[in-house]
Amino acid sequence: MLKNGDKAVLQAICDHALRLCKAESVGFSLCGFVNDEPMFNWHVTSGAITALGKRYSPRNGSPCGTVIELFSYQIFRHPEWHYPWAWENGYIIPEMICMPIYQDNHQPIGTFWLMHKEGDHFDHEDVRIISVLVAFIRKAYKNKALRELFVFS
Repeated sequence: MLKNGDKAVLQAICDHALRLCKAESVGFSLCGFVNDEPMFNWHVTSGAITALGKRYSPRNGSPCGTVIELFSYQIFRHPEWHYPWAWENGYIIPEMICMPIYQDNHQPIGTFWLMHKEGDHFDHEDVRIISVLVAFIRKAYKNKALRELFVFS
């Protein structure tokens, strides 16, 4: 579980990304397990998606799982058309950029993602901003005390 102070740091990163990239929603999907199933946990979000509250998504069959598998960021247009989980949960996502976050040993921590509303698109500057934020998150993760940020049950 995220501690309140730690969650505030991650929340600030999401809030800044929302503003800097003019996104509709931003969040962290952190790797973990729910009932022994590999899942992503969205403890920290910003923007329109925050109204949904704390959410989980499957590691397999999701945009976040895809970028973890590919070791590369991806821009998705209407991922709900390709991932049944998103469609079944009523998500309409005109455009999404998702970037994986790994430890130095290539073990995944999670992903950082942003969503746009219809008509808006991500560009190279957005990718640069997100890359800088992900690099910061990776450095923070190296601090043993901060690793507790990324644990959930």
